[in-house]
Amino acid sequence: TDVLKVWTPHIQAVWFRGLARVFRRIGAGGQRPTVLLALMEPYSMSALLAFCMARIFLPRGTQVVFYSLQNIYKEFSLPLKLIQRFIFRQSPCLLALSAEVETVLRKQGYRGRIIRFPLWADSSIFHLEKSSGSEVPSGGVVKDRVHVGYCGAVTEAKGVPDLLSALEL
Repeated sequence: TDVLKVWTPHIQAVWFRGLARVFRRIGAGGQRPTVLLALMEPYSMSALLAFCMARIFLPRGTQVVFYSLQNIYKEFSLPLKLIQRFIFRQSPCLLALSAEVETVLRKQGYRGRIIRFPLWADSSIFHLEKSSGSEVPSGGVVKDRVHVGYCGAVTEAKGVPDLLSALEL
């Protein structure tokens, strides 16, 4: 059996082409944003880049708020720890996906305000409709049942128990 080994540094470095142009246009256009929501992990190089560009191009006083999805604690290399500490000091608050994410942020040393900000779905599009019976259409799918496709580890950390609880409701 062949096993491929991959080195993937956990740095989340994303280059947003045109970000400076967008920030310049916002800053010069007379718009006075008070908050910039950056959907980036506070330890990422992308977060540092977005923060620095916001300071250069956006009006003074614009608050930059970062969003975290990291629900499992892990140690970072020194450069990422330094970025994270800097972002922690500069952020008026952080947005966290869940209670687990909040726990990880606290363990990593964030002492400021954390706002729970879960993922959302448009309930006008994604909803369940009850059928009058459990007739089986030609495709073989029972109308009053929910069918879920999932690709990933079936673990508590991935939210599978939460999905099962929600389906019981």
